[in-house]
Amino acid sequence: MIKVIVFDLDDTLFSEQDFVVSGFKVVGEWLEQKHGIVGFFHEAYEVFKKGKRGNIFNLALENMGVCYREDMIHEMLLIYRDHFPAISLHHDAAWIIQHYFGNKHLSLITDGYITSQKKKVAALGLEEKLLPIIYSDEFGRKNWKPSELPYRKIMDFWGYQNHEYVYVGDNPTKDFVTAKRLRWLTVRVKRENGEYTKIQVETEQDADHTIISLRQLTEIIV
Repeated sequence: MIKVIVFDLDDTLFSEQDFVVSGFKVVGEWLEQKHGIVGFFHEAYEVFKKGKRGNIFNLALENMGVCYREDMIHEMLLIYRDHFPAISLHHDAAWIIQHYFGNKHLSLITDGYITSQKKKVAALGLEEKLLPIIYSDEFGRKNWKPSELPYRKIMDFWGYQNHEYVYVGDNPTKDFVTAKRLRWLTVRVKRENGEYTKIQVETEQDADHTIISLRQLTEIIV
C-alpha cells in the first residue's frame, strides 16, 4: 500500500507559464520605472511563446532595439527569480491534495533556483500541507533530479519501504528514472498544454502510469 505521495512542483501542481508571466510583468515594471523602457512584457512573452529558453531577456531587448549591458540582464534575472509570484494551484492539484490530506503523507521534491522555488511554495500555500519539502538546489545543482539524493531525503524522513512511495511528475526526462530505480511507483501527468506533454522517452524513463488529471490518482492509489 502506498503511504507517501511525492509530488513534483512546476507544471505538476501549478502552471509554470503563470510564474513566467508573473516574472515578466515585474521585470517589465522595473525596466519602465528605472530605465524608461516600455513594452518588455509583451516582447518577452512573444519570445517565450516561440519556444525560446535561456536567453529570453537578451532576445527581447534586442528585438526592441535596446542597447544593454550584462549587468542589466543580471539584475533582471535577480528580480525575476526573487519576485513573489501571482500563481495558483491547478484545480485538480488543489482537489487531490485536499482529498489525500490526513490520509496519506504528502511530500514535494522540486528543482530550480531555491529562492524562486521557495517563493512559489509560499505563494501556493503548500508549507502546511506537504512535508518534507525538498529543494534539491539546497544541495547543489549536481543534486537536481535525476540525482538520487532528493529521493533518499524523502525516504530517510519517512522511513517506509521503497514500494510504499509514489512519485508524481510531468517531465519524463528526469522525474521517473531514479524513482523507478528505487522501486517507487511512478505516475506521469500529461496535461493538454503541458511543457513536456509531447516528449516521448524510452520505457525505462517513463512512468508506470500516465494520467491527464491528478484526480485520476484515486484510480491508482487507494
